[in-house]
Amino acid sequence: MGLWKNEWWDKRMQGRKASSKKETKKLEKRKSNEGRVQESTQEVQISMQREEGKETDGRRNEDEAYKDGRRVSDRITMEEWRKYFSELLGREENRQEKEKRQHRVGEIEEITREELEQQLRKLKRKKAPGMDGIQNESWIYGTEREVDRLLEIMNGVWKGEGFPQEWKEGIICPIYKKGEKDTASNYRGITLLNTAYKVYAMIVEERLMKEMNERGVLPDGQAGFRKAREEKGMKEMLGSMEKYMRRKKLTVNVEKSKMMVFRKGGGRRKINEWRWEKDKIEEVKEFKYLGYVMNERNTAAAHVRELVKKANKIIGAVWGIGMRKFGHDFRRRIMMFDSLVKSVMMYGAEIWGWREQEGLEGVQGKYLKWVLGVDRETPGYIVMEETKRDGIRIEAGKRAIRFEERVIERGECRILQECLKEKRKEIGKGVWKEREAYFERNGYAGAEIERMREGGRAMTDELVQRDRDVQVQERRTRIRESRYSGKYEKIITEELPKYLGRESRKERVIIARFRCGNEERENKYWNEDRIRVCRMCGEKKETIEHLLNECVELRERDESREEMLNEDGRGIEWMKNIEWRRRTICGEG
Repeated sequence: MGLWKNEWWDKRMQGRKASSKKETKKLEKRKSNEGRVQESTQEVQISMQREEGKETDGRRNEDEAYKDGRRVSDRITMEEWRKYFSELLGREENRQEKEKRQHRVGEIEEITREELEQQLRKLKRKKAPGMDGIQNESWIYGTEREVDRLLEIMNGVWKGEGFPQEWKEGIICPIYKKGEKDTASNYRGITLLNTAYKVYAMIVEERLMKEMNERGVLPDGQAGFRKAREEKGMKEMLGSMEKYMRRKKLTVNVEKSKMMVFRKGGGRRKINEWRWEKDKIEEVKEFKYLGYVMNERNTAAAHVRELVKKANKIIGAVWGIGMRKFGHDFRRRIMMFDSLVKSVMMYGAEIWGWREQEGLEGVQGKYLKWVLGVDRETPGYIVMEETKRDGIRIEAGKRAIRFEERVIERGECRILQECLKEKRKEIGKGVWKEREAYFERNGYAGAEIERMREGGRAMTDELVQRDRDVQVQERRTRIRESRYSGKYEKIITEELPKYLGRESRKERVIIARFRCGNEERENKYWNEDRIRVCRMCGEKKETIEHLLNECVELRERDESREEMLNEDGRGIEWMKNIEWRRRTICGEG
Protein backbone atom coordinates (compact mmCIF):
# COMPACT_ATOMS: atom_id res chain seq x y z
CA MET A 1 0.00 0.00 0.00
CA GLY A 2 1.10 3.54 -0.63
CA LEU A 3 1.18 6.45 1.81
CA TRP A 4 -0.30 9.73 0.67
CA LYS A 5 1.39 12.79 2.12
CA ASN A 6 1.65 16.40 0.88
CA GLU A 7 5.02 17.94 0.17
CA TRP A 8 4.07 21.57 -0.48
CA TRP A 9 3.80 22.51 3.22
CA ASP A 10 7.51 22.94 3.91
CA LYS A 11 9.59 24.95 6.42
CA ARG A 12 9.56 27.96 4.11
CA MET A 13 5.75 28.10 4.19
CA GLN A 14 5.73 27.53 7.96
CA GLY A 15 8.11 30.44 8.39
CA ARG A 16 6.01 32.75 6.26
CA LYS A 17 2.87 31.92 8.22
CA ALA A 18 4.64 32.41 11.57
CA SER A 19 6.03 35.80 10.58
CA SER A 20 2.60 36.86 9.33
CA LYS A 21 1.06 35.96 12.70
CA LYS A 22 3.69 37.98 14.58
CA GLU A 23 3.16 41.02 12.38
CA THR A 24 -0.61 40.73 12.72
CA LYS A 25 -0.42 40.64 16.54
CA LYS A 26 1.85 43.70 16.63
CA LEU A 27 -0.48 45.67 14.37
CA GLU A 28 -3.57 44.68 16.35
CA LYS A 29 -1.92 45.63 19.67
CA ARG A 30 -1.14 49.11 18.39
CA LYS A 31 -4.66 49.35 16.90
CA SER A 32 -3.04 50.19 13.59
CA ASN A 33 -4.68 50.50 10.26
CA GLU A 34 -6.93 47.49 9.81
CA GLY A 35 -6.05 47.40 6.14
CA ARG A 36 -2.43 46.56 6.96
CA VAL A 37 -3.55 43.61 9.09
CA GLN A 38 -5.75 42.31 6.30
CA GLU A 39 -3.02 42.87 3.74
CA SER A 40 -0.55 40.85 5.82
CA THR A 41 -3.02 38.01 6.31
CA GLN A 42 -4.19 37.98 2.69
CA GLU A 43 -0.62 37.95 1.41
CA VAL A 44 0.29 34.77 3.24
CA GLN A 45 -3.05 33.15 2.35
CA ILE A 46 -2.52 33.85 -1.35
CA SER A 47 1.02 32.52 -1.11
CA MET A 48 -0.21 29.37 0.65
CA GLN A 49 -2.93 28.84 -1.93
CA ARG A 50 -0.45 29.25 -4.78
CA GLU A 51 1.91 26.68 -3.30
CA GLU A 52 -0.91 24.36 -2.40
CA GLY A 53 -2.37 24.66 -5.89
CA LYS A 54 0.72 23.07 -7.40
CA GLU A 55 0.10 19.98 -5.30
CA THR A 56 -3.71 19.89 -5.26
CA ASP A 57 -4.41 20.81 -8.88
CA GLY A 58 -5.22 17.22 -9.70
CA ARG A 59 -7.01 16.42 -6.46
CA ARG A 60 -10.69 15.60 -6.21
CA ASN A 61 -11.96 18.36 -3.96
CA GLU A 62 -10.99 20.95 -1.35
CA ASP A 63 -12.06 18.81 1.58
CA GLU A 64 -9.64 16.05 0.64
CA ALA A 65 -6.80 18.52 0.16
CA TYR A 66 -7.53 19.97 3.59
CA LYS A 67 -7.36 16.56 5.24
CA ASP A 68 -4.17 15.64 3.40
CA GLY A 69 -2.27 18.86 4.00
CA ARG A 70 -3.35 20.06 7.41
CA ARG A 71 -3.44 16.91 9.52
CA VAL A 72 -0.13 15.18 8.90
CA SER A 73 3.07 16.32 10.60
CA ASP A 74 5.93 16.74 8.13
CA ARG A 75 8.39 15.77 10.88
CA ILE A 76 7.40 12.12 10.57
CA THR A 77 9.50 10.45 7.89
CA MET A 78 8.15 8.07 5.26
CA GLU A 79 10.18 5.27 6.82
CA GLU A 80 8.52 5.89 10.20
CA TRP A 81 5.09 5.78 8.53
CA ARG A 82 5.97 2.56 6.71
CA LYS A 83 7.23 0.89 9.88
CA TYR A 84 4.24 2.02 11.95
CA PHE A 85 1.57 0.84 9.53
CA SER A 86 3.42 -2.39 8.76
CA GLU A 87 3.45 -3.28 12.47
CA LEU A 88 -0.12 -2.07 12.96
CA LEU A 89 -1.49 -4.10 10.07
CA GLY A 90 0.66 -7.15 10.81
CA ARG A 91 1.99 -7.25 7.26
CA GLU A 92 4.30 -10.05 6.09
CA GLU A 93 6.57 -9.22 3.20
CA ASN A 94 6.51 -12.74 1.78
CA ARG A 95 2.91 -13.69 2.24
CA GLN A 96 1.92 -16.79 0.33
CA GLU A 97 -0.99 -16.61 -2.06
CA LYS A 98 -3.91 -18.79 -1.09
CA GLU A 99 -5.08 -21.42 -3.51
CA LYS A 100 -7.77 -20.31 -5.89
CA ARG A 101 -11.24 -21.39 -4.99
CA GLN A 102 -12.54 -24.41 -6.80
CA HIS A 103 -16.20 -24.70 -7.65
CA ARG A 104 -18.15 -27.61 -8.98
CA VAL A 105 -20.14 -26.96 -12.13
CA GLY A 106 -23.65 -25.85 -11.32
CA GLU A 107 -22.75 -24.34 -7.90
CA ILE A 108 -21.86 -20.89 -9.20
CA GLU A 109 -24.55 -18.25 -9.28
CA GLU A 110 -23.02 -15.44 -11.29
CA ILE A 111 -23.32 -11.81 -10.26
CA THR A 112 -26.21 -10.34 -12.18
CA ARG A 113 -26.41 -6.96 -13.83
CA GLU A 114 -29.32 -6.11 -11.55
CA GLU A 115 -27.13 -6.71 -8.46
CA LEU A 116 -24.39 -4.52 -9.91
CA GLU A 117 -26.72 -1.66 -10.83
CA GLN A 118 -28.32 -1.83 -7.37
CA GLN A 119 -24.95 -1.24 -5.71
CA LEU A 120 -23.93 1.45 -8.21
CA ARG A 121 -27.04 3.41 -7.22
CA LYS A 122 -25.86 3.31 -3.58
CA LEU A 123 -22.49 4.93 -4.37
CA LYS A 124 -21.93 8.39 -2.90
CA ARG A 125 -20.62 11.28 -4.93
CA LYS A 126 -17.55 13.42 -4.19
CA LYS A 127 -15.66 10.62 -2.44
CA ALA A 128 -11.90 10.07 -2.72
CA PRO A 129 -10.90 7.26 -5.14
CA GLY A 130 -8.13 4.70 -4.82
CA MET A 131 -4.80 4.50 -6.63
CA ASP A 132 -6.41 4.15 -10.07
CA GLY A 133 -8.02 7.60 -9.71
CA ILE A 134 -11.44 6.36 -10.85
CA GLN A 135 -14.16 8.18 -8.93
CA ASN A 136 -17.60 6.87 -8.02
CA GLU A 137 -19.13 9.25 -10.55
CA SER A 138 -17.38 7.31 -13.33
CA TRP A 139 -19.45 4.25 -12.47
CA ILE A 140 -22.64 6.14 -11.64
CA TYR A 141 -22.67 7.81 -15.06
CA GLY A 142 -20.78 5.04 -16.88
CA THR A 143 -21.74 3.73 -20.32
CA GLU A 144 -23.39 0.35 -20.95
CA ARG A 145 -20.11 -0.97 -22.27
CA GLU A 146 -18.18 0.08 -19.14
CA VAL A 147 -20.74 -1.52 -16.83
CA ASP A 148 -20.71 -4.74 -18.88
CA ARG A 149 -16.91 -4.89 -18.68
CA LEU A 150 -16.98 -4.34 -14.91
CA LEU A 151 -19.57 -7.11 -14.55
CA GLU A 152 -17.35 -9.45 -16.58
CA ILE A 153 -14.34 -8.75 -14.31
CA MET A 154 -16.39 -9.27 -11.15
CA ASN A 155 -17.77 -12.61 -12.32
CA GLY A 156 -14.23 -13.71 -13.10
CA VAL A 157 -13.22 -12.92 -9.52
CA TRP A 158 -16.36 -14.60 -8.17
CA LYS A 159 -15.55 -17.80 -10.06
CA GLY A 160 -12.12 -17.91 -8.46
CA GLU A 161 -9.95 -16.57 -11.29
CA GLY A 162 -8.18 -14.22 -8.87
CA PHE A 163 -8.29 -10.52 -8.02
CA PRO A 164 -6.86 -7.85 -10.33
CA GLN A 165 -3.56 -6.62 -8.88
CA GLU A 166 -4.94 -3.07 -8.59
CA TRP A 167 -7.66 -4.30 -6.24
CA LYS A 168 -5.01 -5.47 -3.77
CA GLU A 169 -3.46 -2.01 -3.45
CA GLY A 170 -4.61 1.01 -1.50
CA ILE A 171 -3.54 4.43 -0.30
CA ILE A 172 -3.15 4.92 3.46
CA CYS A 173 -4.12 8.43 4.60
CA PRO A 174 -3.03 9.17 8.20
CA ILE A 175 -5.71 11.04 10.18
CA TYR A 176 -4.62 12.71 13.43
CA LYS A 177 -6.48 11.44 16.54
CA LYS A 178 -5.01 13.02 19.68
CA GLY A 179 -1.71 13.41 21.50
CA GLU A 180 1.66 14.52 20.10
CA LYS A 181 1.31 15.30 16.38
CA ASP A 182 4.90 14.27 15.66
CA THR A 183 4.29 10.68 16.81
CA ALA A 184 3.06 8.26 14.16
CA SER A 185 1.14 6.12 16.66
CA ASN A 186 -1.20 9.05 17.32
CA TYR A 187 -2.62 8.77 13.80
CA ARG A 188 -5.35 6.53 12.46
CA GLY A 189 -4.93 5.13 8.98
CA ILE A 190 -7.73 5.38 6.42
CA THR A 191 -7.22 3.17 3.36
CA LEU A 192 -8.51 4.46 0.03
CA LEU A 193 -9.37 1.46 -2.14
CA ASN A 194 -10.23 1.32 -5.82
CA THR A 195 -13.91 2.04 -6.34
CA ALA A 196 -14.49 -1.06 -8.52
CA TYR A 197 -13.28 -3.29 -5.68
CA LYS A 198 -15.59 -1.53 -3.21
CA VAL A 199 -18.57 -2.18 -5.49
CA TYR A 200 -17.61 -5.87 -5.65
CA ALA A 201 -17.29 -5.99 -1.84
CA MET A 202 -20.75 -4.43 -1.48
CA ILE A 203 -22.24 -7.16 -3.68
CA VAL A 204 -20.51 -9.91 -1.69
CA GLU A 205 -21.69 -8.34 1.58
CA GLU A 206 -25.26 -8.23 0.29
CA ARG A 207 -25.13 -11.92 -0.62
CA LEU A 208 -23.54 -12.83 2.70
CA MET A 209 -26.18 -10.99 4.73
CA LYS A 210 -28.93 -12.68 2.71
CA GLU A 211 -27.38 -16.10 3.34
CA MET A 212 -27.03 -15.42 7.08
CA ASN A 213 -30.62 -14.26 7.34
CA GLU A 214 -31.92 -17.34 5.54
CA ARG A 215 -29.89 -19.75 7.65
CA GLY A 216 -30.13 -17.85 10.94
CA VAL A 217 -26.36 -17.83 11.32
CA LEU A 218 -24.90 -15.80 14.20
CA PRO A 219 -21.22 -16.37 15.03
CA ASP A 220 -20.27 -17.39 18.57
CA GLY A 221 -17.96 -14.38 18.72
CA GLN A 222 -20.90 -12.01 18.34
CA ALA A 223 -21.28 -11.44 22.08
CA GLY A 224 -23.05 -8.14 21.57
CA PHE A 225 -26.37 -9.83 20.80
CA ARG A 226 -26.20 -12.45 23.55
CA LYS A 227 -27.59 -11.69 26.96
CA ALA A 228 -25.45 -11.98 30.11
CA ARG A 229 -22.29 -13.45 28.59
CA GLU A 230 -20.44 -14.42 31.76
CA GLU A 231 -16.90 -13.39 32.67
CA LYS A 232 -15.59 -16.94 32.21
CA GLY A 233 -16.99 -17.18 28.69
CA MET A 234 -15.53 -13.82 27.70
CA LYS A 235 -12.09 -14.82 29.00
CA GLU A 236 -12.28 -18.06 27.04
CA MET A 237 -13.08 -16.02 23.96
CA LEU A 238 -10.01 -13.84 24.60
CA GLY A 239 -7.92 -17.01 24.74
CA SER A 240 -9.33 -18.23 21.43
CA MET A 241 -8.62 -14.87 19.89
CA GLU A 242 -5.01 -14.99 21.12
CA LYS A 243 -4.47 -18.31 19.32
CA TYR A 244 -6.00 -16.96 16.15
CA MET A 245 -3.83 -13.82 16.22
CA ARG A 246 -0.67 -15.87 16.77
CA ARG A 247 -1.56 -18.19 13.92
CA LYS A 248 -2.11 -15.25 11.58
CA LYS A 249 1.02 -13.51 12.92
CA LEU A 250 -0.96 -10.45 14.01
CA THR A 251 -0.35 -8.33 17.10
CA VAL A 252 -2.60 -6.40 19.47
CA ASN A 253 -1.68 -2.99 20.87
CA VAL A 254 -2.46 -3.68 24.54
CA GLU A 255 -1.76 -0.08 25.56
CA LYS A 256 -4.62 1.16 23.39
CA SER A 257 -6.94 -1.76 24.14
CA LYS A 258 -9.46 -1.38 26.97
CA MET A 259 -12.01 -3.64 28.62
CA MET A 260 -15.37 -2.33 29.80
CA VAL A 261 -17.95 -4.41 31.67
CA PHE A 262 -21.55 -3.19 31.44
CA ARG A 263 -23.43 -3.30 34.74
CA LYS A 264 -27.09 -3.07 35.68
CA GLY A 265 -26.24 -1.46 39.00
CA GLY A 266 -26.53 -2.48 42.62
CA GLY A 267 -23.86 -3.83 44.94
CA ARG A 268 -20.15 -3.21 44.98
CA ARG A 269 -18.27 -3.15 41.73
CA LYS A 270 -16.37 -6.40 41.20
CA ILE A 271 -12.70 -6.03 40.28
CA ASN A 272 -11.80 -8.21 37.31
CA GLU A 273 -8.40 -8.83 35.81
CA TRP A 274 -8.13 -9.12 32.06
CA ARG A 275 -4.97 -10.20 30.29
CA TRP A 276 -3.75 -10.51 26.74
CA GLU A 277 -0.98 -13.08 26.83
CA LYS A 278 1.21 -11.69 29.67
CA ASP A 279 0.05 -8.08 29.46
CA LYS A 280 -2.76 -6.70 31.60
CA ILE A 281 -5.67 -4.98 29.85
CA GLU A 282 -7.03 -1.96 31.69
CA GLU A 283 -10.70 -2.08 32.68
CA VAL A 284 -12.42 1.29 32.29
CA LYS A 285 -15.77 2.78 33.27
CA GLU A 286 -16.07 4.83 30.07
CA PHE A 287 -14.87 4.24 26.53
CA LYS A 288 -15.09 6.37 23.40
CA TYR A 289 -15.80 4.51 20.18
CA LEU A 290 -16.32 6.35 16.88
CA GLY A 291 -16.83 9.56 18.83
CA TYR A 292 -19.55 8.16 21.10
CA VAL A 293 -18.74 7.84 24.81
CA MET A 294 -20.16 4.67 26.37
CA ASN A 295 -20.28 4.07 30.11
CA GLU A 296 -20.66 0.93 32.19
CA ARG A 297 -24.28 1.79 33.02
CA ASN A 298 -25.14 1.93 29.32
CA THR A 299 -26.62 5.44 29.61
CA ALA A 300 -26.00 8.57 27.55
CA ALA A 301 -24.77 10.59 30.55
CA ALA A 302 -21.06 10.34 29.75
CA HIS A 303 -21.59 11.16 26.08
CA VAL A 304 -23.82 14.16 26.81
CA ARG A 305 -21.26 15.44 29.31
CA GLU A 306 -18.62 15.24 26.58
CA LEU A 307 -20.90 17.08 24.12
CA VAL A 308 -21.50 19.89 26.62
CA LYS A 309 -17.76 20.25 27.14
CA LYS A 310 -17.08 20.39 23.39
CA ALA A 311 -19.92 22.84 22.74
CA ASN A 312 -18.75 25.26 25.44
CA LYS A 313 -15.25 25.13 24.03
CA ILE A 314 -16.50 25.99 20.54
CA ILE A 315 -18.64 28.85 21.86
CA GLY A 316 -15.57 30.31 23.57
CA ALA A 317 -13.62 30.09 20.32
CA VAL A 318 -16.24 31.64 17.99
CA TRP A 319 -17.82 34.23 20.30
CA GLY A 320 -15.28 36.95 19.54
CA ILE A 321 -15.50 36.31 15.79
CA GLY A 322 -19.28 36.60 15.92
CA MET A 323 -19.12 39.87 17.86
CA ARG A 324 -16.68 41.44 15.40
CA LYS A 325 -18.30 40.27 12.19
CA PHE A 326 -21.99 39.85 13.02
CA GLY A 327 -22.54 41.84 16.22
CA HIS A 328 -25.21 43.90 14.45
CA ASP A 329 -27.06 40.90 13.02
CA PHE A 330 -29.04 38.70 15.44
CA ARG A 331 -29.98 36.12 12.80
CA ARG A 332 -26.40 35.53 11.74
CA ARG A 333 -25.34 35.03 15.34
CA ILE A 334 -27.98 32.30 15.58
CA MET A 335 -26.82 30.79 12.27
CA MET A 336 -23.30 30.59 13.70
CA PHE A 337 -24.62 28.66 16.67
CA ASP A 338 -26.54 26.21 14.48
CA SER A 339 -23.63 25.65 12.11
CA LEU A 340 -20.74 25.43 14.57
CA VAL A 341 -22.18 24.50 17.96
CA LYS A 342 -25.52 22.75 17.53
CA SER A 343 -24.13 20.50 14.80
CA VAL A 344 -21.58 19.19 17.33
CA MET A 345 -24.18 18.77 20.09
CA MET A 346 -26.34 16.59 17.81
CA TYR A 347 -23.74 13.82 17.53
CA GLY A 348 -25.30 10.52 18.54
CA ALA A 349 -28.80 12.02 18.91
CA GLU A 350 -30.17 8.89 17.24
CA ILE A 351 -29.33 7.13 20.51
CA TRP A 352 -29.95 9.71 23.24
CA GLY A 353 -32.53 11.88 21.45
CA TRP A 354 -35.63 10.40 23.09
CA ARG A 355 -34.91 12.22 26.32
CA GLU A 356 -34.51 15.95 26.92
CA GLN A 357 -30.90 16.58 27.95
CA GLU A 358 -30.74 19.50 30.37
CA GLY A 359 -27.01 20.00 29.89
CA LEU A 360 -27.39 20.59 26.15
CA GLU A 361 -30.45 22.79 26.62
CA GLY A 362 -28.38 24.83 29.05
CA VAL A 363 -25.64 25.40 26.47
CA GLN A 364 -28.13 26.85 23.99
CA GLY A 365 -29.79 28.92 26.71
CA LYS A 366 -26.46 30.41 27.77
CA TYR A 367 -25.57 31.35 24.20
CA LEU A 368 -28.96 33.02 23.63
CA LYS A 369 -28.59 35.03 26.84
CA TRP A 370 -25.20 36.26 25.64
CA VAL A 371 -26.60 37.25 22.25
CA LEU A 372 -29.59 39.06 23.78
CA GLY A 373 -27.41 40.67 26.44
CA VAL A 374 -29.70 39.68 29.33
CA ASP A 375 -28.70 38.61 32.85
CA ARG A 376 -27.65 35.02 33.41
CA GLU A 377 -30.41 34.53 36.02
CA THR A 378 -33.04 35.26 33.37
CA PRO A 379 -35.21 32.11 33.18
CA GLY A 380 -34.43 29.95 30.18
CA TYR A 381 -38.10 29.58 29.24
CA ILE A 382 -38.41 33.36 28.85
CA VAL A 383 -35.27 33.56 26.71
CA MET A 384 -36.41 30.67 24.49
CA GLU A 385 -39.85 32.27 24.06
CA GLU A 386 -38.36 35.66 23.27
CA THR A 387 -36.08 34.22 20.57
CA LYS A 388 -38.67 31.69 19.29
CA ARG A 389 -36.09 28.92 19.40
CA ASP A 390 -36.83 25.23 19.51
CA GLY A 391 -35.23 23.32 22.34
CA ILE A 392 -32.47 20.87 21.45
CA ARG A 393 -34.96 18.11 22.26
CA ILE A 394 -36.98 18.84 19.09
CA GLU A 395 -34.16 18.14 16.63
CA ALA A 396 -32.79 15.30 18.77
CA GLY A 397 -36.19 13.59 18.94
CA LYS A 398 -36.61 13.98 15.20
CA ARG A 399 -33.31 12.23 14.56
CA ALA A 400 -34.14 9.39 16.95
CA ILE A 401 -37.51 8.76 15.26
CA ARG A 402 -36.07 8.86 11.75
CA PHE A 403 -33.28 6.50 12.65
CA GLU A 404 -35.72 3.99 14.14
CA GLU A 405 -37.91 4.18 11.04
CA ARG A 406 -34.90 3.56 8.79
CA VAL A 407 -33.94 0.54 10.90
CA ILE A 408 -37.44 -0.90 10.49
CA GLU A 409 -37.38 -0.23 6.74
CA ARG A 410 -34.03 -1.99 6.35
CA GLY A 411 -35.41 -5.38 7.31
CA GLU A 412 -32.57 -7.20 5.53
CA CYS A 413 -29.90 -5.80 7.89
CA ARG A 414 -29.65 -8.46 10.62
CA ILE A 415 -27.42 -6.45 12.95
CA LEU A 416 -29.85 -3.52 13.12
CA GLN A 417 -32.82 -5.84 13.56
CA GLU A 418 -31.08 -7.65 16.43
CA CYS A 419 -30.32 -4.33 18.12
CA LEU A 420 -33.96 -3.29 17.85
CA LYS A 421 -35.06 -6.69 19.19
CA GLU A 422 -32.78 -6.32 22.23
CA LYS A 423 -34.15 -2.83 22.90
CA ARG A 424 -37.71 -4.15 22.86
CA LYS A 425 -36.82 -6.66 25.57
CA GLU A 426 -36.04 -3.75 27.90
CA ILE A 427 -39.64 -2.48 28.08
CA GLY A 428 -39.93 -0.08 30.99
CA LYS A 429 -36.16 0.29 31.27
CA GLY A 430 -33.33 2.36 29.84
CA VAL A 431 -33.64 3.77 26.33
CA TRP A 432 -36.94 2.00 25.68
CA LYS A 433 -38.47 3.71 28.72
CA GLU A 434 -37.25 7.09 27.42
CA ARG A 435 -38.76 6.24 24.02
CA GLU A 436 -42.15 5.43 25.58
CA ALA A 437 -42.04 8.68 27.58
CA TYR A 438 -41.36 10.63 24.36
CA PHE A 439 -44.43 9.16 22.66
CA GLU A 440 -46.64 9.70 25.72
CA ARG A 441 -45.51 13.32 25.98
CA ASN A 442 -46.76 13.81 22.45
CA GLY A 443 -50.09 12.06 22.96
CA TYR A 444 -49.39 8.54 21.75
CA ALA A 445 -48.74 5.13 23.26
CA GLY A 446 -45.84 3.10 21.89
CA ALA A 447 -48.17 0.28 20.75
CA GLU A 448 -50.29 2.80 18.85
CA ILE A 449 -47.21 4.07 17.00
CA GLU A 450 -46.34 0.50 16.01
CA ARG A 451 -49.84 -0.09 14.58
CA MET A 452 -49.72 3.12 12.57
CA ARG A 453 -46.34 2.24 11.13
CA GLU A 454 -47.57 -1.22 10.16
CA GLY A 455 -50.36 0.54 8.29
CA GLY A 456 -47.75 2.44 6.28
CA ARG A 457 -48.12 5.77 8.09
CA ALA A 458 -44.90 7.77 8.57
CA MET A 459 -44.99 9.40 12.01
CA THR A 460 -41.86 11.56 12.07
CA ASP A 461 -43.30 14.91 10.95
CA GLU A 462 -46.45 14.55 13.04
CA LEU A 463 -44.54 13.65 16.21
CA VAL A 464 -42.05 16.49 15.74
CA GLN A 465 -44.85 19.04 15.27
CA ARG A 466 -46.66 17.73 18.33
CA ASP A 467 -43.47 17.95 20.38
CA ARG A 468 -43.03 21.53 19.21
CA ASP A 469 -46.61 22.41 20.24
CA VAL A 470 -46.14 20.72 23.63
CA GLN A 471 -42.92 22.68 24.13
CA VAL A 472 -44.70 26.01 23.51
CA GLN A 473 -47.48 25.06 25.95
CA GLU A 474 -44.95 24.10 28.62
CA ARG A 475 -43.07 27.38 28.22
CA ARG A 476 -46.15 29.55 28.43
CA THR A 477 -47.45 27.67 31.46
CA ARG A 478 -44.14 28.27 33.22
CA ILE A 479 -44.22 31.96 32.24
CA ARG A 480 -47.76 32.30 33.60
CA GLU A 481 -46.73 30.71 36.91
CA SER A 482 -43.33 32.41 37.08
CA ARG A 483 -42.28 34.35 40.15
CA TYR A 484 -39.63 36.13 38.07
CA SER A 485 -41.66 37.92 35.44
CA GLY A 486 -45.17 36.55 35.12
CA LYS A 487 -46.29 39.71 33.31
CA TYR A 488 -44.07 38.76 30.37
CA GLU A 489 -47.12 36.79 29.19
CA LYS A 490 -48.76 40.09 28.14
CA ILE A 491 -46.06 40.89 25.56
CA ILE A 492 -45.52 37.43 24.03
CA THR A 493 -45.43 37.46 20.22
CA GLU A 494 -46.17 34.64 17.78
CA GLU A 495 -43.25 35.48 15.51
CA LEU A 496 -39.70 36.69 16.23
CA PRO A 497 -39.96 40.16 17.86
CA LYS A 498 -39.32 42.91 15.32
CA TYR A 499 -36.77 44.73 17.45
CA LEU A 500 -34.30 41.85 16.98
CA GLY A 501 -33.96 42.98 13.37
CA ARG A 502 -32.49 46.34 14.41
CA GLU A 503 -28.92 47.05 13.33
CA SER A 504 -27.93 48.67 16.62
CA ARG A 505 -26.87 45.95 19.05
CA LYS A 506 -26.98 48.44 21.92
CA GLU A 507 -30.66 49.17 21.31
CA ARG A 508 -31.45 45.47 20.94
CA VAL A 509 -29.84 44.74 24.30
CA ILE A 510 -31.71 47.56 26.08
CA ILE A 511 -35.09 46.45 24.70
CA ALA A 512 -34.39 42.77 25.46
CA ARG A 513 -33.44 43.54 29.06
CA PHE A 514 -36.64 45.53 29.66
CA ARG A 515 -38.85 42.94 27.94
CA CYS A 516 -37.25 39.97 29.75
CA GLY A 517 -37.63 41.62 33.17
CA ASN A 518 -33.96 42.41 33.92
CA GLU A 519 -34.67 46.12 34.54
CA GLU A 520 -37.30 45.45 37.23
CA ARG A 521 -35.69 44.74 40.59
CA GLU A 522 -39.03 43.43 41.85
CA ASN A 523 -38.46 40.31 39.70
CA LYS A 524 -35.43 39.26 41.74
CA TYR A 525 -37.60 37.61 44.37
CA TRP A 526 -34.64 35.92 46.04
CA ASN A 527 -33.34 39.30 47.28
CA GLU A 528 -34.52 41.13 50.40
CA ASP A 529 -37.32 43.70 50.04
CA ARG A 530 -34.96 46.62 50.69
CA ILE A 531 -32.86 45.63 47.68
CA ARG A 532 -35.87 45.35 45.35
CA VAL A 533 -36.90 49.02 45.64
CA CYS A 534 -36.53 51.57 42.83
CA ARG A 535 -32.92 52.55 42.22
CA MET A 536 -33.86 56.21 41.63
CA CYS A 537 -36.50 57.18 44.20
CA GLY A 538 -35.87 54.38 46.70
CA GLU A 539 -39.51 54.42 47.79
CA LYS A 540 -41.44 51.60 46.15
CA LYS A 541 -40.65 48.30 44.47
CA GLU A 542 -39.12 48.72 41.05
CA THR A 543 -41.59 47.63 38.36
CA ILE A 544 -42.47 48.93 34.90
CA GLU A 545 -45.74 50.31 36.29
CA HIS A 546 -43.82 52.21 39.01
CA LEU A 547 -41.42 53.67 36.43
CA LEU A 548 -44.32 54.76 34.21
CA ASN A 549 -46.64 56.31 36.79
CA GLU A 550 -45.15 56.59 40.30
CA CYS A 551 -41.41 57.34 40.30
CA VAL A 552 -40.84 60.98 41.25
CA GLU A 553 -37.59 61.05 39.28
CA LEU A 554 -39.38 60.41 35.98
CA ARG A 555 -42.14 62.18 34.11
CA GLU A 556 -45.46 60.37 34.39
CA ARG A 557 -46.50 58.55 31.22
CA ASP A 558 -49.91 57.56 29.87
CA GLU A 559 -48.65 54.46 28.05
CA SER A 560 -49.13 50.96 29.41
CA ARG A 561 -46.55 48.19 29.94
CA GLU A 562 -47.66 46.53 26.70
CA GLU A 563 -47.14 49.72 24.69
CA MET A 564 -43.73 50.57 26.14
CA LEU A 565 -42.45 47.00 25.78
CA ASN A 566 -43.96 46.47 22.34
CA GLU A 567 -42.01 44.18 20.00
CA ASP A 568 -41.26 47.03 17.57
CA GLY A 569 -39.18 48.84 20.20
CA ARG A 570 -41.29 52.01 20.26
CA GLY A 571 -40.35 52.62 23.90
CA ILE A 572 -36.58 52.74 23.27
CA GLU A 573 -36.23 56.47 24.03
CA TRP A 574 -38.04 56.05 27.35
CA MET A 575 -35.76 53.11 28.20
CA LYS A 576 -32.65 55.11 27.31
CA ASN A 577 -33.85 57.97 29.51
CA ILE A 578 -34.26 55.60 32.47
CA GLU A 579 -30.72 54.31 32.00
CA TRP A 580 -29.40 57.89 31.81
CA ARG A 581 -31.29 58.93 34.97
CA ARG A 582 -29.97 55.89 36.86
CA ARG A 583 -26.41 56.74 35.91
CA THR A 584 -26.95 60.34 36.97
CA ILE A 585 -28.62 59.57 40.30
CA CYS A 586 -26.92 56.41 41.52
CA GLY A 587 -24.05 55.86 39.10
CA GLU A 588 -25.39 52.69 37.47
CA GLY A 589 -27.31 51.67 34.32
